[in-house]
Amino acid sequence: MKTRILVLLLTLALCLSCAQAETLPAAGEYTLFAVETEGFLVQSDTMELASVLRLDAGGTGYMTFNDDGMDITQWSAEGAALTITMADGGSAGATLDQGVLALDLYGNGAMILYFALPQADLSAYHPLSLEELMAALTPSSRLYALYGTLDTAAGLHMRYDVDLEYMNAHQSYDVHTKGGVYYSHRTSRVASLEGGSVTFFKDGAAYNLDPEKHTGVLVTTTSSSAITDNVMRMDRFYAAISANAQRTDVQQETREVDGAAYAVEFFPAQTEYESDAAFYFDEAGSLRYYQEINPTLGESFYTLLALDGAVDESLFDISGYAIQ
Repeated sequence: MKTRILVLLLTLALCLSCAQAETLPAAGEYTLFAVETEGFLVQSDTMELASVLRLDAGGTGYMTFNDDGMDITQWSAEGAALTITMADGGSAGATLDQGVLALDLYGNGAMILYFALPQADLSAYHPLSLEELMAALTPSSRLYALYGTLDTAAGLHMRYDVDLEYMNAHQSYDVHTKGGVYYSHRTSRVASLEGGSVTFFKDGAAYNLDPEKHTGVLVTTTSSSAITDNVMRMDRFYAAISANAQRTDVQQETREVDGAAYAVEFFPAQTEYESDAAFYFDEAGSLRYYQEINPTLGESFYTLLALDGAVDESLFDISGYAIQ
């Protein structure tokens, strides 16, 4: 008897729920409660967006967006799909599900606005607060932690070797930067040939220097903040650290180099033209190697020899060079 009563009560509850869902009309006043963008569903307050969408039974309506408002000249529904046309001639598609209206603002899924009727059940939606969004956007990789310790304004020194598959070449770099000045000495060995050159940047001017002959060429001048804000990005190894440290799509792996195991943070290429990037950390958590695989140029394998603040500022004086 108790079992039959329980079944009847559950059936009645389900029927009432179905009836409520069926009676929610398309017409009504919807309030924005969430925004979906860049793969995140975020509370509308966090995005500092406020909007009310009113669909009148006669097929017209009104929409406010922050401090602006505009008439809806026409809206129509076909099943769960809606089309909304504004007074300025613009239109957008939307879907309606149990009193929740999802408006595809740009028509390409880049930003979807979620509105709800007052009586809609929002328990299936979990938009992020500002704190939750910031936590989701903050990378948790070792590379991100390392990048936060690199102070190029105070001074940074990098020394590393790199083997290039596409040139069958070995290169050694000694890089110094401080206060917007950049000095990179490169020694290249290809087959039996070896040579050295310096890339130097100071006060908006870039030079190619010959350290043996003490001659140089002014290559270009620039005031672009893309360079002057952090000239160390001129270095390919540092630029790879900087770019990938901001990413959250990291994959954790274990790989071996010369029989020793390393914890690897792998960042897959984001387009078919970009490179896969893998950063190797030893047991102490220090970066030891960087591997870059380009679909066209093949593999470049970097061995980090020094990463510290031991900047030799005497290298920043090129007054002894004859500059063309």
